[in-house]
Amino acid sequence: MVTDREEHLAGRLGTALPSERAAADRNWRALAARVAVSPGSASGRARSAAIGLALAIGIIAIVGYWQGARLDVAGDHLPVLYREEVARTGVTSPGVEAMLAVVQKHVDGPNASRLSIVGVVDVRLAETQLPATIELRYQQPGDDSYGVLARSKNLIDARRATGTTRTLYEAPFPPLGPREQATYRVWIHIDTPSGPVESPVLVIQATDRQEGQRGTNIASP
Repeated sequence: MVTDREEHLAGRLGTALPSERAAADRNWRALAARVAVSPGSASGRARSAAIGLALAIGIIAIVGYWQGARLDVAGDHLPVLYREEVARTGVTSPGVEAMLAVVQKHVDGPNASRLSIVGVVDVRLAETQLPATIELRYQQPGDDSYGVLARSKNLIDARRATGTTRTLYEAPFPPLGPREQATYRVWIHIDTPSGPVESPVLVIQATDRQEGQRGTNIASP
């Protein structure tokens, strides 16, 4: 049989004590006093709007980057961001996982205001495939030889926690002259103890325009 005292104690379980509620009320009032902005304050309203806009831009930028989508943001003292994926390929073999994406974006440097076509390489190698050398190769149609946009060599150490090593880098395509157009075959080549590993070839048409280089995927697996 439950006594009146036990019912009283059970009814109080999960509820705050009067002293706790009073302390919480004081904390909320103090916090509200610090962040409150007078409705008539133009600077306060502008500051709140700027913070909200910055948060929205940050969220959109993250989503746009990972989805490879185009993103243009313009405004006072705000950067113009742009990243668009043109093509993607990859290869998976025992101990090797490689991805190649071709994107058009702004890159740091003297021509940062103009778009560049960039190869993005992401390679994971198991310890059994080390030492290794990774190359991002390109070739123009009709050429017997190939060029190297970027090389990562002497990969010898794997992480203890995962037993693998990861290489991630970006490499811009060759510059073009005004209104020039060029076609490139692009692929990843990896030399490992088990032999060479290559990704499928992407065929990218690069065109110089007023805003910079634009890429078109004209052949992919």
